Amino acid sequence: MRRILLHSLRRIQAGEWDREQALEELSRSVVPMGQKTAKALLLNTLRFWWCIAPGLREIAGKKIPKDVLGALVLTLVQIRLMDQIPEHAAKAEFQKLLVPTFKALKGWANWLLNEWLRQYPEIPSEPIFPSFWMDELVSAIGKDEARSFCRGIQRTPRLLQAGQEEGRLKFFTEEESVPMKAFQCDAASVWAALSFLNQGKAHLDLCSAPGNKLMLHCLKSPGVHAVSVELQKSRYERMIQRFQSEDLAERIEFLQADALDALNVFLREGRRFDTIFLDAPCSAWGTVLSHPEYLFHKTASDSTYHQPLQKELFSNALKCLEPGGEMIYCVCTFNRTETIEIVGESHEGYEEVPLVASHGLRTLRFGAGQLGLPEEEGNQIFYTSCWRKVS
Repeated sequence: MRRILLHSLRRIQAGEWDREQALEELSRSVVPMGQKTAKALLLNTLRFWWCIAPGLREIAGKKIPKDVLGALVLTLVQIRLMDQIPEHAAKAEFQKLLVPTFKALKGWANWLLNEWLRQYPEIPSEPIFPSFWMDELVSAIGKDEARSFCRGIQRTPRLLQAGQEEGRLKFFTEEESVPMKAFQCDAASVWAALSFLNQGKAHLDLCSAPGNKLMLHCLKSPGVHAVSVELQKSRYERMIQRFQSEDLAERIEFLQADALDALNVFLREGRRFDTIFLDAPCSAWGTVLSHPEYLFHKTASDSTYHQPLQKELFSNALKCLEPGGEMIYCVCTFNRTETIEIVGESHEGYEEVPLVASHGLRTLRFGAGQLGLPEEEGNQIFYTSCWRKVS
């Protein structure tokens, strides 16, 4: 099982798989009895990588081969967090992982494992993330807020549970009986999805998958007719299945298309919308606590990679609004190049609409928009900027 886990970790680090693909591989390759343990071990290895790996590198004083580092973090997570097997058994499994490729490093790797355990009685509470990411976070929200946010990696966020009750949207607490068709979502996406001040009939959801925000909007507004645009085929198909299972698919026109191409078609056809939600492609730097593996293959240049597309999407989406209609531009990041520099400060014929925090979040004003910071719920940072067409 551990060799399969190490292989999955290697594919994730190389950017060849996302975590969903890795979990699917575990479902195929690990016997049913061991799947729960295998999945928990993989997810916790990803979650605590940046808490454990930096200390190992410091102790080693030199570069650690990727597979050896992966095997070390995997084993330390098992020893510190998972008590299914005793420590000596976990160490024995670690030695097996080193053979035959890293047999020559076996003694050094075992010393490294034991030295980390000696120096760290528990997993450090503060991860050490790459400096380019941390510097941008501190610049956006301040040093104290940044440290507090990063310590949230130790907290397993309680996801909100949303569903229908008497045909209306409701959030259910842990003490309440939750309907079978309720679904879970992160608080940050809830806040963004429910922030519309104007409830219209025609709604456009761009870059729609996995569909949480669209589903919440449909549950909140029973009379809405929505158009969903998603490019990636697998995500598009899974989203349709979700809406069919919730009996909401009939109210939605699903389009598998590039968002910019779809906007250009709507503009040529004169098609306009009361509300538009643009969850634009971005660096996803604000989701690092829930997806720490993203930082395996991200660099500082990621903050500008999507900027030309984001600007064009924002501009064309505004043009697709009906008079009085509102659009939310949303990205799960905090860097200025994908937020403040995209929306600007003013647009002729449009006014910015400040949004109010909800569902355990608080906001920090950020240019002509706001950053939603997790507090009681969730562990992601979302930027939103809402604009209303006034003429």
